Amino acid sequence: PNQNRNTRCFAGIAINCTGYKMESNEKQEIVARHERRFAGELTESVLEKPELSVWMILIPFLFIVFMQRQQKFKQLGDTFLRGLLYTKNHALEAAARLVAGVSAQTVEEETACKVRKNPDADTLLQQVYQAQLSEITLLTEHYRRLLSTQAADYAAMVREAYRPGEFQLFLVELAQRERLVNEAAVALNSEPDMTWRDVIKRLEEETILRRKKEADQIFSCNRE
Repeated sequence: PNQNRNTRCFAGIAINCTGYKMESNEKQEIVARHERRFAGELTESVLEKPELSVWMILIPFLFIVFMQRQQKFKQLGDTFLRGLLYTKNHALEAAARLVAGVSAQTVEEETACKVRKNPDADTLLQQVYQAQLSEITLLTEHYRRLLSTQAADYAAMVREAYRPGEFQLFLVELAQRERLVNEAAVALNSEPDMTWRDVIKRLEEETILRRKKEADQIFSCNRE
């Protein structure tokens, strides 16, 4: 891993060049804020937002219809966003517990209990649980590496925790595990709506493109 030149570490606390001490919960919030921003941008990119035309303003009935669609879009967007962050939130919490010294076995058992909400669920739902736990396992190690760095911002955390090629391999594996979660979720519905199949496809494609662009930006300073 690369050594971040802007930070030093003392007693497990990151200290940047200004002398400010970066505690573990602050680093956790930096990662969480990044994931919320990324998921929010994905949601806006993937979901089709209702457009307001001049006719809707001039004709009250059409404007009322638009406002109803706008409200439904907001509710859908909120639900979509929570879905995107579900595994990420569990994994980040698990990683923070590991960094705090809790045993890996305890963290794994706690996370499994939170995800497997219905131990008696049918086979299809159990497959969703298993796919989610697989993604969470990968993300937990990723977040643990980030939280264990001495860096004080997200990009610096990634540069310190990974070599460029290594990070790209992680992103490929993450995309594969996310796809398995999506496939398991779709399988729960015997007749899935084709619209949602299209949304999932756009989501997966847009996620890959945005992560590649972000990774290039993160490591570009190493090539300058």
